[in-house]
Amino acid sequence: MDLNLPYFVYCEGASWFLLEQPLNVLSHVAFFICAVMIWLDDQGRGSSLSLLAALLAICGLTGMAWHASEVQIALALDLAAQITLVGVLTMVLANQILGCTPLNSVMASIIMVLLTLLGRNLGLPFLLQNGGAFLPIMILLVLLGFNRIQNGHPRPAKYLIASAYTLFIAMIFHSLDWVVCTEFPLGTHWVWQVGIAITAYLAIEAVHKNREELEGAQA
Repeated sequence: MDLNLPYFVYCEGASWFLLEQPLNVLSHVAFFICAVMIWLDDQGRGSSLSLLAALLAICGLTGMAWHASEVQIALALDLAAQITLVGVLTMVLANQILGCTPLNSVMASIIMVLLTLLGRNLGLPFLLQNGGAFLPIMILLVLLGFNRIQNGHPRPAKYLIASAYTLFIAMIFHSLDWVVCTEFPLGTHWVWQVGIAITAYLAIEAVHKNREELEGAQA
């Protein structure tokens, strides 16, 4: 993966206070908030949802480190954390929503990671800064939402569709960062960070609601 410019430069680079990119750094607090909320929902049972909560917290930490330092190794760790989150989230969704076997869930995760890496350079004018990398997971969330609707599970469907919409909006702000830079020097990349955290939270909450509906049907 190309870690060089211009893909990883941000409007907020020329900023204020002691931090190089204060809003981009502080926006990662959203990851920690969402991680705590997911862990509380899982009641500390140590299930796959707790694992995803831990991954969200790691993404928040690595993202802060990258935007605060702009050191290439921090960027590599941030990208690795994001890709791992996408892979594990896909695996959990495949297993918990679609009922795939562990092996098939792992295969779905690998395919999603490959699509993420391939999709980053789609060259679409409205998906700047490698925004195309998140199109595959957005499409998956929509398809899973429709799957839940067809199977009579409206609550998880609402969370899955909301997650996809949130990701779509986040991708818009991701691409707008440099477009609005001359008029809004703080940029919009920080909105993207918050959007990603909320997207992950909603998708994970969909798994939680799906479990509740299945348990209720069995009771």
